[in-house]
Amino acid sequence: MGLVYHLSSWQRVLESAFGHIRGRFLVLKDDAGQIQAGLPVYSLRSWLLNNRTVSVPFATLCDPLVSTMDEFSLLWQTIEGAARENKSKGIEIRTRSTSTACIPVFLTVGSKYKHHYLPLGESTEKLFRSFHDSCVCRRIKKASRAGVVVEARQDEQSLRALHTLMAATRPRLLLPPMPFAFLESMYVHLHPGYAQLYLALDKGKQIGGLMVLTFKDLWIAEYSGYLDDAPPGTYELLYWHAIQQAKAAGASHFSFGRTSLDNTGAASVQKALGNHRRRLDRIRLLPWLRASTSY
Repeated sequence: MGLVYHLSSWQRVLESAFGHIRGRFLVLKDDAGQIQAGLPVYSLRSWLLNNRTVSVPFATLCDPLVSTMDEFSLLWQTIEGAARENKSKGIEIRTRSTSTACIPVFLTVGSKYKHHYLPLGESTEKLFRSFHDSCVCRRIKKASRAGVVVEARQDEQSLRALHTLMAATRPRLLLPPMPFAFLESMYVHLHPGYAQLYLALDKGKQIGGLMVLTFKDLWIAEYSGYLDDAPPGTYELLYWHAIQQAKAAGASHFSFGRTSLDNTGAASVQKALGNHRRRLDRIRLLPWLRASTSY
């Protein structure tokens, strides 16, 4: 199934925001010129982290659009060529649903992350009752009683507010900062068709924010932030509002992104809301093959 990350718009997002990232979309066509398979790949140049070739950077997953091993093998030949051009130290594709029957035997499949998501097939009332009572439901109600409201926004000032909130939040989560140019590029190239911005307000003060990427029946929420002194439940209320919007728009799943497999800490919003989890496979070259390849 295609994702927002398969769009040429996402390529424009990344290349506009980051000078060291360049992408291409590989496709296989039949004799009639119809596309049968495809996969975007990006070359990243970095003196600090080494050059890499990945399916999509700054994204949890990006499934190869293939149905057979032969299709994957043909695409992989070009991926290897791109990696050689980039002098990459590794090739990686993150996937959630590619069948192992489509993956050639010379590749290795491993995992270090889990994907958190919520199926939206139940009614809104049942979805709410499925959440963790004390970690989510009570906190959402508490934030609402305190007067916290969530609004959809479309202006640059709100986008800058989201970046400020993310800049305050990511260090607390031991995550690196995210440049404003990235958020701005997402908004320029994806809004309004594929991106929605929500802000949580307390008496007019911007206390939380969330950028949601939308495509077909999957909404993806990976870019968010909130003030440390925001009223309890602000974060949960923000996500609950976005989930309701996804449900109303006809989406079948809501993605909360990924966490590390060794993350055994206390319940987070991803665990309490996205109580469905699946290992994210990483398709890579086998170590002995990588060692013999002049990347």
